[in-house]
Amino acid sequence: MKKILLSSVLIFSALNAGGYIVNDGPTIPVKKPVLATGNFYIGGALSLVSARENCVDLDFFSDKNGQDRLANIMLLAGYNFNKYVAVEGRVSTTIANKDFAKLTSLSLFLKPQYPVTKELNIYALLGYGHVKLDNNNGSNVDVSKSTFQWGLGASYNIDNNWAVFADYTNLGNNISGTILNSNEADIDSINVGVTYKF
Repeated sequence: MKKILLSSVLIFSALNAGGYIVNDGPTIPVKKPVLATGNFYIGGALSLVSARENCVDLDFFSDKNGQDRLANIMLLAGYNFNKYVAVEGRVSTTIANKDFAKLTSLSLFLKPQYPVTKELNIYALLGYGHVKLDNNNGSNVDVSKSTFQWGLGASYNIDNNWAVFADYTNLGNNISGTILNSNEADIDSINVGVTYKF
């Protein structure tokens, strides 16, 4: 009986003193799930817009009769299926105008793209969208139409998340409605902005 009691005390003392055996063999790493990153992106841009009678030639940088030049702010969101194809949605509204119109637009684009280098991408925009031109200061402007839209642009990756871009978009040609003395409008924009991938 004394031997059993003494053995129990010794075992208990050894366990409390840290005398149990530790396996110092190789550690098996636990594989953590890898989350896909860089597919979704958001961004914003400033846009210079030309809204004009369809008989007036495009000129972003000069005053012309029948053309209004607008400053718009644009927000966008997109998804890269791979490095060659993305989809992108854009919404834009006027924050300043020169003469007679204000523009709101909503667009959805298929975005074929090509990585020229690791940093530089070129792309096209092919899609459909809605444009709405409203009058400013009582001018004779009333255009609201969904139409085919397209564009061309380039982006430059600053790092793994941030990029800058510039593009031209045609928001519609021969859009029916009223714009000054014409029943059809043409709308184009130049956009410069940033995107963030996450």
